[in-house]
Amino acid sequence: MGVVCGGAARPVVECRRGGCGNRRRRVQRERRGDDSNDQYWVAGHSGSLRYPAAHGADHSIHIHSRIRIHERIWVVCVLGLALVKTGWRTTLPRLTRAESVLRTRAALLRAAEEVFADKGFAEATLDDIADRAGFSRGAVYANFANKTELFLALLDDWLQREIESRSGLTDPAHNAQQDIDALSGRGGNRFADSKRFLLLIEFRLYALRHPEVAARLRDYDRASTDWFATVIEQVAAASEISLPAPVHQIALLVLALEHGIATLAHTDPERVPHEAFLDSLTLLNRALSALANTDSAQ
Repeated sequence: MGVVCGGAARPVVECRRGGCGNRRRRVQRERRGDDSNDQYWVAGHSGSLRYPAAHGADHSIHIHSRIRIHERIWVVCVLGLALVKTGWRTTLPRLTRAESVLRTRAALLRAAEEVFADKGFAEATLDDIADRAGFSRGAVYANFANKTELFLALLDDWLQREIESRSGLTDPAHNAQQDIDALSGRGGNRFADSKRFLLLIEFRLYALRHPEVAARLRDYDRASTDWFATVIEQVAAASEISLPAPVHQIALLVLALEHGIATLAHTDPERVPHEAFLDSLTLLNRALSALANTDSAQ
């Protein structure tokens, strides 16, 4: 990068640094003369510039960049003065500490979901997750004690998102079969995504070898069962039927059907589609309704 001076005969400042090729347009040095009409232009190409000839030579301006430095500085100054006078601020509102913690935690969970899906639970590291999220390793440890805690938090996040998405599909005015039909076309079950399902299976095997982790995974399974039980109670109340079995037994049966059919669907997708879970729910609904009618008749 260099500067070419036009107007009165002045030596042109020349830059021979190796960084000229990176097109960083900034003037290294300016020499101003008595002539106020001197103009300085940024030469945005690599290579050295020549000095002009003696007085009287052709001092034509070599325009390499179409923005004059003086004009640019003037515009910036005017804009800056206007912003100061109007009291305009460019800074965003500062987050509270609690908001900052929640934002960091959410970013780490998103990064963890991607890294775990790509590498699996065993191969993924906290450094991988920190790099993907754009944070330091210390930021990970500030939110999660270890990789296991991070994965369990991810499971809780998955479950919460599933509850929120499914709640928008159910209608208190619908009967059980209408709620089941509303799930059609949404993958069949929660574990239709092969990466997520394999990741859960891998972590479940890890938990079976580590009893302290198995206790935490048990809490996740119980939360899933409690969610199913709540939905079953709501549907039964809307349909005005009496459940023929304890609600948590029915919820456990639904959870077992979901996991079992997902396993078969991933190993034999030609014979067992993921939508088979909804077919099983339809059969279960009919059986429970028949039992409820039989019990009420007696």
